[in-house]
Amino acid sequence: MVRELTVSTNHPNTRDIAPHPGLQEVVDYWAGQAAERDRTRIGRQTGSFLRARNAAGESTMGNLAADWALWAGSRPADPENDGNIHPNVPAQLAVVAAAPRVGQAVIAGDLALDAASDGAVTFGNAWRALGFGDPVVSAWVTGQRIHDALEEQWTTTEDGELRFAPLAVSRNVRYSFDAQGPAGDRVHPEEVFIDGNPLDLGGSYRLAAPSYTLLACDGYPALSDFREPYRHQRDFESFVAYVRETAVLTPPPRGRVTAANTSGAAADVGTVVDPPVLLLPDGTPVPRPEAAIISADRPQPARGGGRAPC
Repeated sequence: MVRELTVSTNHPNTRDIAPHPGLQEVVDYWAGQAAERDRTRIGRQTGSFLRARNAAGESTMGNLAADWALWAGSRPADPENDGNIHPNVPAQLAVVAAAPRVGQAVIAGDLALDAASDGAVTFGNAWRALGFGDPVVSAWVTGQRIHDALEEQWTTTEDGELRFAPLAVSRNVRYSFDAQGPAGDRVHPEEVFIDGNPLDLGGSYRLAAPSYTLLACDGYPALSDFREPYRHQRDFESFVAYVRETAVLTPPPRGRVTAANTSGAAADVGTVVDPPVLLLPDGTPVPRPEAAIISADRPQPARGGGRAPC
């Protein structure tokens, strides 16, 4: 764009002018196409995936999101994806911030069972359940960084309240935390297992997560020390593709995360605070991609506006 040769004139949209018939016809046609796509069945679920958490901070919707991220981080490259310089190494595990310390959660809502349709998952259901326009990224991180990120789930406020920002982990990960331990010393490395093997603090693991998390936009800075990142598909399209390929979604039993020492007087799992819904001046929610940019844990550009989370 050559700015000195460019002229822009803004006109207020007063919404009191009759639409142009030709343009209205175009809008109506594509709105109808969108509504039809929204209703298209892309899979089936046998139970509800909910954000409701157990005492260890685990939820069926969080587990679904983490399993999707592992799948997404193990996918071959799309033909049009030519912006990567590092090799596409399949992910070995995945994490998703179910209730991040700051910023926005990639999980947008529940995926409730619709018994009347025999559990049909529509394109619209999947599109609205997860995502804000962020790609999944796979990258190398050390076992130490994975351990540190798990510890970063807990922080203490100025008035002494223990806060818990749970990370959902993929189906091949198990770990426990000490409910009586102080923030920063709750997860013992020998209690973290990946594919049944104890976490090796000095080893390297291929981790998949939304780029928002790897860039520390939601409050887990340990994971920002990564190597050889590879950008995969954007979350909206990727989750739809995951539902299509999986075909039947079945909520697995919770148990990937265990809280130990919960019965003593000093036991405290921590208080989970879900990200607030940002509102526009008229009281309607800020669109999720914009909300993710506005609330990200990083300095904002000096000239106003936001910066994409990837």
